[in-house]
Amino acid sequence: MGGLVLVAGVDVQDDRFEVVVWAIGRGEEMWCVDYVVIPADPAQDEEWISKLAPYLQTTFTHESGVELKLSGVGIDMMGHFTHQGYNFVRFRERQKIFGVRGDPTPGQPVSAGSKAQDVNYRGHLVKKGVKLWYVGADTAKDLLFQRLKVRDEGPGYVHFSAGLPAAYYSQLTAEQRVLTSTARGLVTRWVNVNRLRNEVLDCTVYALFVAHRLALHTKTEAAWRIIERKLGIEPRAPRPLPPPDGGSPPVAPVALAPAGPPQPPPRPARRTPKKSPFASEEWSSTL
Repeated sequence: MGGLVLVAGVDVQDDRFEVVVWAIGRGEEMWCVDYVVIPADPAQDEEWISKLAPYLQTTFTHESGVELKLSGVGIDMMGHFTHQGYNFVRFRERQKIFGVRGDPTPGQPVSAGSKAQDVNYRGHLVKKGVKLWYVGADTAKDLLFQRLKVRDEGPGYVHFSAGLPAAYYSQLTAEQRVLTSTARGLVTRWVNVNRLRNEVLDCTVYALFVAHRLALHTKTEAAWRIIERKLGIEPRAPRPLPPPDGGSPPVAPVALAPAGPPQPPPRPARRTPKKSPFASEEWSSTL
């Protein structure tokens, strides 16, 4: 598996946490590593500690045998449990656990910045208090659905496990871009037209936010190699580029050694017929 960094998105519902874990690799190639539903009562702060927190400490085994931890998590703060969510993320940002909110404003970057939420007794914002991070939701969905059209493994390709349930895919594709009327005129937006469950899509959007927050989309080949060395993972051989016409992969040209200066043919031994120079090893070595 070329996935080297694990990110997760968490959607908070009335009776559960839903989590989708993605592995990110070179060129933002993605692998769905896990999808889990954790029954819980998010109204209770201790449920976040006893049920969600242990899962976020889970390690996943890379195909090389190395155990990978989550490098970052985005948790939805805009449900019915905003206060409990703030309590959970307040002292966990150093662990790259972010409280997030989707922002449908057109053109917003996937990682669209943050705002402090805590206030002191004077009503002033506490600079080191909890932050709410904004996610360019429509931008992230555009990015995801463009990647779902990529057919060849490599940069931008999205991998799915054979063990994922059908509900996973129906939730991932629950929304569509539709023309809507706004104060600014007609615009297209991502809308859950049929009011289907879409927790998997939301979780994936939050995971993409984390990937951008960690700047995984800007990493160079050298940076990915550093990650591999730190993890003790052998770099994978690069995939051959697909042929432009869809035919057989191109054959690598054979480099021929430059010919050396011509050598005189060897003097024949007495009573030995002279051999043709085209059959001799000396001649062949000059090709």
